Amino acid sequence: MTMHAVSVSGLKNNPAEALRQSKQDMAVMFNRDHPDEALIGLGRINGIGWLQELFEEVLPHPSRRG
Repeated sequence: MTMHAVSVSGLKNNPAEALRQSKQDMAVMFNRDHPDEALIGLGRINGIGWLQELFEEVLPHPSRRG
């Protein structure tokens, strides 16, 4: 998995771009040149063990949705 760097001001000015990047790869937000937050599109979490387990607990499988 690769990462895209996004500044906090870049996120404020163009949040759609950060969301687009997070659907392709992880988008890491930097605040004053330090990594601060990460955005990961839900379609990209397969293979990230603990994150995939959390996702499966929080959101029901599409076949089990009402």
